Amino acid sequence: MKTLRCYPRLTSRRRRRWGGDEQGQSLLEFAIAAVALFTLVCGILEFSRYLYTYHFVSEATREATRYAAVRGYTFNGTSCTVYTPTGPGFFDCAATNTNVTNYVVSLAPTGINQTASAWVTSSTCSAASVTSPTVSTCWPETTPDSPSTVVTACASHSNSPGCYVQVEISYPYQFMIPFLPGGASTHTISSTSEEVIQQ
Repeated sequence: MKTLRCYPRLTSRRRRRWGGDEQGQSLLEFAIAAVALFTLVCGILEFSRYLYTYHFVSEATREATRYAAVRGYTFNGTSCTVYTPTGPGFFDCAATNTNVTNYVVSLAPTGINQTASAWVTSSTCSAASVTSPTVSTCWPETTPDSPSTVVTACASHSNSPGCYVQVEISYPYQFMIPFLPGGASTHTISSTSEEVIQQ
């Protein structure tokens, strides 16, 4: 009579090995999906930060130009000393480059560099890469009627009513994504605004 033999150990070993393979496959699939998901989330956050900074630079440029346009030479012969929105003398002085920079810094919200000493004041309005936040205010001594020729009235006092004032803000945006190449980790966001001086 023949006897039937069973090999339970061999069967259980095979089952354990197959189960281990399935767990490893699931772990690999999760790792691939997690990398893609985290990359997408980081990209959304970085893009949102960039738009936030761009919006500030754009809006602050317009506000600073308006600030300088209503504080021209004839408004008052004296220059503003310190930016104090509620202090005496704030609304009756002629704006200078430093005044415009201080005004821009006062507009900076959370997430934007609010340290006044970190901002650079410039009198040359030309877009360029910067390493520090820069506010450039210039009076090109031209008017809407003569946009490319220096006008005599503007040449004597460049911030006279009817003349142009131009403000440019350049802000070095620092990306937080760690795997960008060194040269691409910083991008300069710039905005320029020009307006006719009113008083």
